[in-house]
Amino acid sequence: MDIRRVRSIRNVSPSANLHIFAAQADKAVINVYTREKGNQEATVPFPDRIRSLAHADGAEILVIGMEEGKLLLWETATGRVSTSTSSHLQSVSLLHITSSNSFILSGSADATIFVWSLAQLVSFQTDEQPLGNEPASNAPLRAFSNHRSPISALSAGHSRPNTNFAVSASTDQTCHIWHIETGEILKKRFFCPQYRLASLSTR
Repeated sequence: MDIRRVRSIRNVSPSANLHIFAAQADKAVINVYTREKGNQEATVPFPDRIRSLAHADGAEILVIGMEEGKLLLWETATGRVSTSTSSHLQSVSLLHITSSNSFILSGSADATIFVWSLAQLVSFQTDEQPLGNEPASNAPLRAFSNHRSPISALSAGHSRPNTNFAVSASTDQTCHIWHIETGEILKKRFFCPQYRLASLSTR
């Protein structure tokens, strides 16, 4: 199947190893294509419809945002799948992986952004019960809840993990620049009602 002829694709994520992963809008599957020829290699089923994709370059991990509000991490080299907690109240519509593959940022129509540790989510200990008040390793590290409406765009800087920042926009006409490790707001911007930020990029 030629990827150019598929009309129901919702999200596409390229990888560095010559593959393209495309989630279908009408089915709970991901189609895998070769970048060189554009033809389909495989169709991989998942338990729920997929709303967003992001590829961790160098780690061969595809992060999948599900309709039911959780993340799946698919290790494409081995086929192993790890699952997060269902923390979002609505579907995961936006995903961003920081440049060092340290953190995953997930945004949703529930107006919340969660920060996750990629290493913890793929850990073999995610199925074990946490001790005492210790959070589960497949739970988010923190939440950013300063937007009042659905998240419409999400990105992050390229500095070291302990100094890196995120940029998020919402349909509430606000854009926040905030510290990923602490959630502290560094700067806030307001936009005119006729403008809706649908994409963000940092350099």
